[in-house]
Amino acid sequence: MIKLHLGCGMNILDGWINTDSKTSENRMKIDGIDIKSTDFVDTENPYLELGNMIKWLSLDHEFIQHNTANFDHDYEIKDDIIKRAVDLPLNSGIIDSGAHTGDGSFPIAHALAKLGREDIIIYAIEPFAYKCEFMKMVLEQNDIVNIRIINVGLSDIETIYGPDKTKEVPPGSWDTNSGGTCWSSGIDSEKSLKFTTIDNLVKSGQIEHQIKMIQLDVQFMEAPALRGGANLLEKNSPYLSLEDNWRSGNPNIYLDSVPSGYEFKKYLNRNVVYERML
Repeated sequence: MIKLHLGCGMNILDGWINTDSKTSENRMKIDGIDIKSTDFVDTENPYLELGNMIKWLSLDHEFIQHNTANFDHDYEIKDDIIKRAVDLPLNSGIIDSGAHTGDGSFPIAHALAKLGREDIIIYAIEPFAYKCEFMKMVLEQNDIVNIRIINVGLSDIETIYGPDKTKEVPPGSWDTNSGGTCWSSGIDSEKSLKFTTIDNLVKSGQIEHQIKMIQLDVQFMEAPALRGGANLLEKNSPYLSLEDNWRSGNPNIYLDSVPSGYEFKKYLNRNVVYERML
């Protein structure tokens, strides 16, 4: 992370560049794109009553144009998570993997805090480091304390995967929707990234809370990610909301990857929802 502090040193956020001692306009370069602190604007959280704002980049900002991110995308899925989460036990955790820029994690965490459930921690898990840096910038702009950002991808083994442009979702979206990035092993690429398992994140202490909900949007990696969390799933029986990237129409597509007792409950947009009936 670049750190260059010039001028008076006032109103400079950690990691930001400030080159004008007369203003508090700080900036960072993320994925080659300049983002200024003044680029963040009040944005409605669509999962709450009007007037509940989050500081977020405007949708016409260059960074958002490449990393498509708006709060009401997949509205039904996020709304379902919030409505279910308010009744979770105290100090529960929720995994949001394929967190992208945090366009799901932030409105969910913000909504839960406003609804009196700031004790619930959202684990925003994302393999791209630059997206995690962006989420840290968003944290600096907002008074949201119930998010933990983990820079890693999820699979069923500790490994390295590279972005695979032959599997873009949707096809041709590489330059406009980085959230559609798919992954393959054996790709010799400087952009290869670390993947691990949910169970390893628990074992290492990076996940500290009892996970009671899991939302996966990980571009065909849903089944490996579930297998990599076999111990957690067996112990905690979390509510599962899983994207069906295959558009298979098969409600049981992931049942072979979860412990016995899980049953299909409903479709939400592209997601299949499972609950464990014990």
